[in-house]
Amino acid sequence: MIMLKSARPSMATVDVTTVDTLTKSTLARLGRLVDGFEWVEQEIEQAGERYPQEADRLWHLGLPLFTPTHECMDYDLVYRSHCRELIDRALAGEDTRPGTAVEVACSMRDVSAAMPLKSSGAALYMRVWRLAGLPYIPELAAAGYHYEELNGDSVAADERAAREFLAASDRTPPVDIACDGRHLGVPAPCRYVRATQLTMQY
Repeated sequence: MIMLKSARPSMATVDVTTVDTLTKSTLARLGRLVDGFEWVEQEIEQAGERYPQEADRLWHLGLPLFTPTHECMDYDLVYRSHCRELIDRALAGEDTRPGTAVEVACSMRDVSAAMPLKSSGAALYMRVWRLAGLPYIPELAAAGYHYEELNGDSVAADERAAREFLAASDRTPPVDIACDGRHLGVPAPCRYVRATQLTMQY
């Protein structure tokens, strides 16, 4: 009789360095997400100071409207610019789906890393940099003015095309807002409570 030895399950070798790297990367990403939430809340609070009559509406815009769309939005200057433009558009009743100035700037950054920009591309990059309110760089500002002069009206057309290309179809503010009268668990005299109650009465 042939005796078979029971096979012992092999233990997969775990690369401790890889696990450590993944853990640190995940924690860093979670930290940036938390920072992002705080940046959104701060921008909404500041918008409430600029538009006090819209404080209730601002509160109910919701975080999905501000979903980051590029890795550069891990940086507060970039992400805050994105949020501010969307807030201003939402309050003005404008379409929030087209790309923001900073989204176009991030896209142009990627393009410029892959290939040299033509004059028209450089003009667009510098234009959206300025519109996004990113840090003022004298040399960049001077070059941007020069490139826009060279490219005339085509820069504005390129900007519109880029914004449409980068549009997020599901990036829209809520339409039917219902409030339970509490913001962050604190009672709030929100106008959307009254509107909801009046609708329910009839």
